[in-house]
Amino acid sequence: MQTTKARAKWLKGGNYPMWELSHPDTRVKVWSDRPHDCAAYLIHTFVLLEQIEGREVEKVVSAS
Repeated sequence: MQTTKARAKWLKGGNYPMWELSHPDTRVKVWSDRPHDCAAYLIHTFVLLEQIEGREVEKVVSAS
């Protein structure tokens, strides 16, 4: 299984560097000061689990 990369956008202002991360396969957006770690979390928690659940539904439909 393969997925596209998460996208990080630097947020201006404030005292600390913050990034907004998003992914084309989910509407969830997360904010973090560590974009690499947060991108891995976003893909694992939201994108991959949705793709796995989608595949399980496809298997059930095609089996019946």
